[in-house]
Amino acid sequence: MSIRDYSLNYKDSGKGKHIIVLEAGLGMDSETWTELQTKLSENYRVISYDRSGYGTSGNSKTPRTIENITKDLKLLLDAIEAPAPYILVGHSLGGYVVRHFADLYPEKVSGMIMIDSYHEDFFKMLRDSVSESDWKKYLGTAHVNKDTLHGFESERVEFMETVLSNETFKIPTKIPVHILTSLEPPEDTSRFVRISLNLHEQLSLSFLTENNNVNQTITKSSGHLIYLDEPEFVISTINNMVKRIENKN
Repeated sequence: MSIRDYSLNYKDSGKGKHIIVLEAGLGMDSETWTELQTKLSENYRVISYDRSGYGTSGNSKTPRTIENITKDLKLLLDAIEAPAPYILVGHSLGGYVVRHFADLYPEKVSGMIMIDSYHEDFFKMLRDSVSESDWKKYLGTAHVNKDTLHGFESERVEFMETVLSNETFKIPTKIPVHILTSLEPPEDTSRFVRISLNLHEQLSLSFLTENNNVNQTITKSSGHLIYLDEPEFVISTINNMVKRIENKN
């Protein structure tokens, strides 16, 4: 499938009244969803894909901003004639993509599930809570020429610039939202990790107080990749989301 200036690989499986769109986290391609997509396809039409520079998708020349990633997803869904509305499922960075999609195209989203995706203020607060040296170490090597970057590196650079700017990724208020949060104690007990985990817990819980359309489930039985560690837990959450949507309608 050609999207803008590159070829995009996607998986479209199953059928049903509801369409589930899976948006992977940073560094992950569509293969990460294989088990979940196989099981969900028994009841729903399920779509996953490789973003630019991942898997077998080509490299786009457009910057890998959340804005461009979101618009590419819209182009894909239109091209394969997947009728809206969609239930969007985003993991980690993918949670920012689905939030932005719901902001740009609210009429195309019936529900949203974020899997261990951070609050929009997380990275700003983390930067202000740790030493400058720890922050620079976390960011990794600064790249002078962003035009030479692809996939993971390009997304990471663009993403950090975006979330540290004045842009926000608020939770949509007019659709049902469910947030799955991992608070599994980390093996790494360094100060940086402890600060990061405490901020994640504090801000994740604030999703509920800031939005009356949000449900949240916390797990301490799996790490960041909840959908791999506890796939049945995620499937149950998606099934419950479908019930919420149907009851709302």
